[in-house]
Amino acid sequence: MRRLCSFLLAHFALCILCFLCIQKPLFLICNWGYRDIPVTFRDIVDIYTHGLTIDAATAAYMTIVPILMVWVYALRPCFNIKAWMKAYDALMAIVIALAAVADASLYSFWGFKLDKVVFQFIDDPKNAFASVSTGYLVVRLLLLILLVVVIWYVLCLATRLLKKARKRKPSFLKAVAVSAAMLLLFVGDFVVIRGLKTRPKTPATAYYSSTYYFNHAALNPLYNLFYTSFKKDDFGNQFRYMSDEERREAISGLFPMSSDSSVVASDSSMAAVKDSSEIIVKTQRPNVLLIVMEGMGARFLESLGGGRPVAKNINDIMQHQSYWFSSAYAGSFQTDRGVICAMSGFPGLPTVSIMLYTRKVRSLPGLAKSLKAEGYETQMLYGGDMTYLNFADYFLATGYDKLLSENAFTKEERSAKWGVPDHITFQWLYDDIQKREQTGKPWFTGFLTLSSHHPFDVPYHKYDIPLENGFAYTDSCFGDFIHRLEQTPAWDNLLIACVADHGYNYSVLEDPEFPHIPMFFTGGAVSRLGRDDRLVCQTDLPATILGQLGIAHEDFIYSRDVFSRTYRHPSALLTYPNGFQYRDSTGVTVYDILTDKVVSGPDQQREHTAKAILQTLYDDIDKR
Repeated sequence: MRRLCSFLLAHFALCILCFLCIQKPLFLICNWGYRDIPVTFRDIVDIYTHGLTIDAATAAYMTIVPILMVWVYALRPCFNIKAWMKAYDALMAIVIALAAVADASLYSFWGFKLDKVVFQFIDDPKNAFASVSTGYLVVRLLLLILLVVVIWYVLCLATRLLKKARKRKPSFLKAVAVSAAMLLLFVGDFVVIRGLKTRPKTPATAYYSSTYYFNHAALNPLYNLFYTSFKKDDFGNQFRYMSDEERREAISGLFPMSSDSSVVASDSSMAAVKDSSEIIVKTQRPNVLLIVMEGMGARFLESLGGGRPVAKNINDIMQHQSYWFSSAYAGSFQTDRGVICAMSGFPGLPTVSIMLYTRKVRSLPGLAKSLKAEGYETQMLYGGDMTYLNFADYFLATGYDKLLSENAFTKEERSAKWGVPDHITFQWLYDDIQKREQTGKPWFTGFLTLSSHHPFDVPYHKYDIPLENGFAYTDSCFGDFIHRLEQTPAWDNLLIACVADHGYNYSVLEDPEFPHIPMFFTGGAVSRLGRDDRLVCQTDLPATILGQLGIAHEDFIYSRDVFSRTYRHPSALLTYPNGFQYRDSTGVTVYDILTDKVVSGPDQQREHTAKAILQTLYDDIDKR
C-alpha cells in the first residue's frame, strides 16, 4: 500500500512539474515582449508563486482517476495497473500539450487566457486557422508532438513505483486500511482543488498584478478552460449586484427608448421615437450603406490620435467629407459581438457571444429589419464564410433578405486565407450600387470588410510590417471605392455609415484606448459635415440612423439616437472576457469581474452604473 500511495503522490508532483517546467516557460517564451511589457526575474518568480495553487488544483483534478484506479486495483488486482496508467498518462499528455500550445499561441492574437471561446472554432477549422500561415501551423504541430512525448515520459516516471500484485483479494483488514488511505487521499485531493477558504478557488486565485499579462501567465490554461466550460449559461443568475429597484434607479434615463420597466428603467415622457433635434441628411429616404471595418481602431487614424497614419484615406474622407465623431467607442472586443453592437444596438456580453444562441438572436432588433419594414431591399455582403460563428443565422434573423458570402465569388477570387480580398468585394459593391440605381427602389446594404485581419495576406505592398500593410490595403480599397462612387449619380441619394467592429489590441484589452474607433457618416445624402466631440458608443449607431430617417426605433432599447433630445447621458460600455470598461463625461473605469476589483479609474458612481447595466443585460438575455 505504501508503494501505491507513493505512486499517487509522485504522479501528483509530476503533473505540477509539467506545468512549472513546460507549460509556463512555453507561454513566456512564445509571448516574450508582449505589448512591450518588460519582464524581470522578480516578475517570473511572482508568476510562478501566485500560479502554484491553481497548478496544484489542476494536478489534483488529474489525480482523481489514478486514485480510483489504484483503489480498485488494491482491492481486486485483476488488471495490469502499469499499462492502464500509461494509457491514462498518454491521454493527459495530449490534453496538457494541447492546452499549453493553444494558450501560448493564441494569446498574442486574443489578449486573454484560453477559455471556452476556443470551442466556437473547433467546428470550423478552416476559419479557425485562417489567421496563421501554413508554416506557423507546421511548427505548432511539431511542437505539440514533441510536448506530448516529453510530458508522457515525465508522467510515466511515477509508474516505476508500481509493482504487479498477486491476483488475489486482500484480507478484510487490509481492504479497510487501503480504503481508509484512499479516502484520506481523496480528502487531501479535494482540499487542494477547493482550498480551505469559504469561497472555492476560481481563476482569479492566480491574479495578483495590475498588469494582466502577468496574471494570465500565472493562470493555468487547462484550469481556466474547464472552469469556463462547465460554468452554466444561467444568465438570470449572473452579475447579481443589486436589487431590481436599485438597478432601475442606477440606469434611469440612460436608455430612454425602453418601454419595459422590468428590464430597463423607462421614461414615458421621453418615449418619442422620431425626436431627432438635429438632422444631418437631405432626405428621409436615402439609400443606406453600412460599412463595418474589421479591426480599424483609432490608432490607425491621425485625427483620432493614432500613432502612424496607416489609414490615410479613411482619415481624410472622415475629416473632410463626413460628419464624424471624435469620441466613439466599441461595445465589444470581437467581430461576432461587435457586429451585433453595430447592427442591433445590443451591447456585448463579457462571458458569452449571443450570436451563438439561435433562439435568442431571433429576438434581437436589427437595422435591416427596421429598414425592410419601410420598404427597403436588404442585403449583407461579407467576403468570408457566413456559417462561421453563426453569422448567417444572425443576418437572416435580423432582416437581411439576401446574403452574399465567399460562395458568391469564384475560386480564383477567394485568394485570401479568410476568403475574398477587400478590393474584390468593394468592386462588387460598387457594381451592385450602379445596378440598383437603375431600379429606383430604396435599398440597404451591410458590408463587413475582411482583409485587415491576421494573417494580413493582401495583394498590396506599402509597409514592411504585415499588420500595417494589411490595414493600409483596406484603407486604399475604401478610398478608391468612395472616390469612384462620388463621381456617379448614385452618390447624391446615398447615406454611408462607417464604423469599426472593434478596436485593435496593439495594447492589452484593459487599455482605456483599446475601444476607441472611427464612426462617421458620409455620402451625398449628408447635408452637414464636421466634427462632433460628443461621447458615443457603437451601439448607438442603429437608433441614430433610424432617427435621421424618421423611423421608429423603440425596440432598440440600448441604442440611443445621439441627435435626439433624450441623449442626455453620453456613455459607452465595452465588455471583454471577465472585464469591462465604462466611460462617461467624468472619465473611464476599468473593472475586472473575476477579482471584483477596479483596474484603473476608480469611481463608485461609474462602477455602480456599469454593474447595473450588466445586470440588466443578463436579465434581458435570460428572458429572450
